[in-house]
Amino acid sequence: MVGTGRKSCKTIESYVHDVKRLFLKEQIQPPHDLSRSLVKRYLETMRNDGFAIATINKAINTFQVLYLYFKHMGESIEPFVYPKRDRKHVMNSYVDVLKDEEVDKLMMHMHNQAKKRDRLIIYILLYTGVRVSELINIRTRDIDRLTGTLQVTGKGGKIRELPLRADVLEQIESYVRGERRESRFAESSYLLLSQRAAKLHRDTVNRLCNRLSRELTFQVYPHKCRRTYASRLLAKKADLSMVPALLEHHSVALTARYYLHHSNEDRQAAVEKL
Repeated sequence: MVGTGRKSCKTIESYVHDVKRLFLKEQIQPPHDLSRSLVKRYLETMRNDGFAIATINKAINTFQVLYLYFKHMGESIEPFVYPKRDRKHVMNSYVDVLKDEEVDKLMMHMHNQAKKRDRLIIYILLYTGVRVSELINIRTRDIDRLTGTLQVTGKGGKIRELPLRADVLEQIESYVRGERRESRFAESSYLLLSQRAAKLHRDTVNRLCNRLSRELTFQVYPHKCRRTYASRLLAKKADLSMVPALLEHHSVALTARYYLHHSNEDRQAAVEKL
């Protein structure tokens, strides 16, 4: 595909996945069924369905490559995506965090869960901000109960240390001393186990979140928990320079770009204080 340059196989597979999803969702025949209004509607649907900002931005990049491909092939077609404008619109309109009342409802719901493991998953996601890939790779040795910290291996093998709330440590102890001890994989070095394997699979986490979304009638997914963690830290006046280290961001600017967002209600409340 033109414009892909020396992209990796995974990147090209990602392009193909995004294009197929658009074509199947909208039931269109390219290229002439593609239009600006159709793509805008599709991006809005992604936002309403709870897709992460990074996922939507990736789709925008894919559609730009698709447009350049059709132009390269000599097709007479009007631009149907404007990457800079579309990404800015997504950032300005997207408040991808759980509200305080939703957090309360989620945690109350989790305390009624039969599985302590599932409860622990949500506690760790919501109160440490780890990525799902980091979550499933936590080992029991990564938890220091004496200092109340968790060692996480992030992207590129980078290691960071996260403080743990007392209630998170309690949930870890409850799971380790009870449900986990009874597992046939109890000797595994990984903290979170499944019924069939000595290590939890990310699909299990996603299925849990999908079930919770249905039961609670609002979207719950790992990256939303991560955004909620960061947003609540900033709302509680945490030092902006400290948050990137907890999230494994490369700069304060990156953290500010993705997490210093405000809802329409927040903006209205601010104006009312004038």
